Amino acid sequence: MLRIRYGALAVTIVLALVALACSESATAPAAPSGTTLSIVANPTSINLDGTSALTVTAIDSSGVPARVGTEINFTTTLGRVDPAVATTDEGGFARATLTADGRTGQAQVRAFSGTVSAQTSVSIQQSRPSANFSFQANGLRVIFNDSSSGDPTQWVWDFGDGRTSAEQNPVHEYAEADTYVVSLTVTNAAGQDTTSQFVTVF
Repeated sequence: MLRIRYGALAVTIVLALVALACSESATAPAAPSGTTLSIVANPTSINLDGTSALTVTAIDSSGVPARVGTEINFTTTLGRVDPAVATTDEGGFARATLTADGRTGQAQVRAFSGTVSAQTSVSIQQSRPSANFSFQANGLRVIFNDSSSGDPTQWVWDFGDGRTSAEQNPVHEYAEADTYVVSLTVTNAAGQDTTSQFVTVF
């Protein structure tokens, strides 16, 4: 009976050690102290609908690429990073993507593993608007519809007859039949853009 119990105990210990080893091997290692991390963002300036590719290089204290599968974590003050946790390849590189989240400013992106870290910045800015419009004429009366992109905040219409409007979607009535050059200028914090079209009324 004692031999059976000892045998069962031995089997239990072996199984526990195997399970522990499997658990440890399934966990990505952190970079050891002395590892050098560097991070590069490309491009370093993006629009609100843009992305920037992040590349982290991990070099160990002996000057060779860090162990394959070393875990690199990412955080950012603006936007989002995907994946939030990446692992190094044979060259010691780990890659992720920063995507703008609708906020403008300077994104401070940090990569870290264990006790080592690196940081870079990416400027997220609003893109300049692109002016565009459509219209519907009914006799001398014309309904104008702004279809500009880039989130303009100001509109200036020049109807070609000496009159203007700051409305987004104005209705204008001409005094006489003719063909007019109508211009729309749209503006936001990043700049402005102008477009023109011929409008014929009769």
